[in-house]
Amino acid sequence: MHMNDSSKYVNLSFEKEETVDEPSRKNPEERAFGGIQSKSPRDVYTTVNKKSARGGSRDRDLKREVPQETDDEDHNAIALVVQVEDTPDVPGRNYYNTYDAGHRQVIPLSQPQIDEQMKSAVEEFYRLPEGFVHSYSESQHPRNKGKNRFKGYYPYDYNRVVLHDGSESTRGDYINASYIDGYKAEKRYIAAQGPYRPEVVVDFWRMIYQEHCATVVMLTELVETGKMKCLQYWPKQGSLQFGDITVTMETEARLANYKITRLSLQNEKEAKVRHLNHFQFKGWPDNDAPDTSAFLEFMWRVKGTSGGLEHPIVIHCSAGVGRTGTYIAIESLVDQAAVEGKADVVSFISSMRGQRKNMIQNKEQYMFLHQVVDMAVSEGTPHWTRT
Repeated sequence: MHMNDSSKYVNLSFEKEETVDEPSRKNPEERAFGGIQSKSPRDVYTTVNKKSARGGSRDRDLKREVPQETDDEDHNAIALVVQVEDTPDVPGRNYYNTYDAGHRQVIPLSQPQIDEQMKSAVEEFYRLPEGFVHSYSESQHPRNKGKNRFKGYYPYDYNRVVLHDGSESTRGDYINASYIDGYKAEKRYIAAQGPYRPEVVVDFWRMIYQEHCATVVMLTELVETGKMKCLQYWPKQGSLQFGDITVTMETEARLANYKITRLSLQNEKEAKVRHLNHFQFKGWPDNDAPDTSAFLEFMWRVKGTSGGLEHPIVIHCSAGVGRTGTYIAIESLVDQAAVEGKADVVSFISSMRGQRKNMIQNKEQYMFLHQVVDMAVSEGTPHWTRT
């Protein structure tokens, strides 16, 4: 939506819309499948001494939009690829004009205006490119069977994270994770599925160490609505060893909606110790959107720690698509608005979906994105995050 000539900031406030069942646009091969069984987190790892030797498409109904677990099976990786434009010509594209936001000038909107803008955002969401747009054949190789939790959600070959030092006798070079560009920053993020098996946890730490990641953002609880979303892949106390890497919990700060854990990493092949901040947002309900203010506080906290880092920030939820895509888009669009005075929502998400399939899975997440960007540029950067 283009702003008027006054260049004043318009506050968009979307209310939650009731879900309406509508026909699915998914390919039958992308529909729900059966679940897998996994060990409880406490059954997976044994606490070790730090000096010890090495041990051991979217459906329009919100509930149907959540990818379902399955033991991954081989797919025709080329057959499911669809050709779409990188940035579709979408009328009414949502821009946020923020040049005068510093004056906190807000134009109040009537309920009909809010309803109309909400309707426009929903229609905009359904015009975004969807489905596979690049080859993902490496994910379908027999040696990678069992490394993808959700059927139909795989990294593209061209921008997948390739693990080094892999061989046929070990775990190989595959992990379900993709490099994602931020605002004017190539490979700013790594979008990954949440570790859900012990062997995937080992690969996850291999990736973090290899990529020199100093920040991990986790957007899910370990268990939600009685279902395991992610394993406890870091130590609650002391140290745990994952392959060649020993991870030690140093400090932990618990807040109302999130938790910050300071971890140290050491590879047994190297003497140097690295440090990592692990942020877990705990206020995002399953199949819903979190509180806007709580999420924004969390995002500013992450940015205050990771803003100047050179290496990628790891973002994950369960599948590494819905909440993960929403977080990456919000942070990047806030960055764009700060520099350009506007945020091009459609262009960024279209580009992001060309890097990982269906990032931002449903209209609720898309509308939530608008709310958070609205609040972020209206309120400005909190003073406690500025250096």
